[in-house]
Amino acid sequence: MPNNRELSTDERQRISPGMPIYDAAGEEVGTVSEYGVQEPHLIMHKGRIFHKDVYIPLRDVRRVEATGVYLSLTREEVHDLNLGGWSTLGDVDLNTGIPDTGMPADANMGASESFPDDNNIADTASVHPPNG
Repeated sequence: MPNNRELSTDERQRISPGMPIYDAAGEEVGTVSEYGVQEPHLIMHKGRIFHKDVYIPLRDVRRVEATGVYLSLTREEVHDLNLGGWSTLGDVDLNTGIPDTGMPADANMGASESFPDDNNIADTASVHPPNG
């Protein structure tokens, strides 16, 4: 949940590239990009979970400490800020960044090999002529 408070000049100056960024639960969600603070946003570097930089409104920074930047947002709210980055993958496991298909991991393996590609129907017909 956003806290809508202004960061002090001192807090802004303490934000440095590579500094960890934590969600409201205290879980690390990323690191500060080399671009740091670009008014009115804190830029979080793309990484394991987010596939492109995330622009976090400065109003959502709860506090800045030597140990990192602490947000007032949940991991899911940070995800929502970046819908254009990984939403094209569909549901994504927020802990691993891996698309969640709703199926066991091995159930997806080889699925494309089981069914012919619609574009290659002519090729499969020549390999497996109809019985007749």
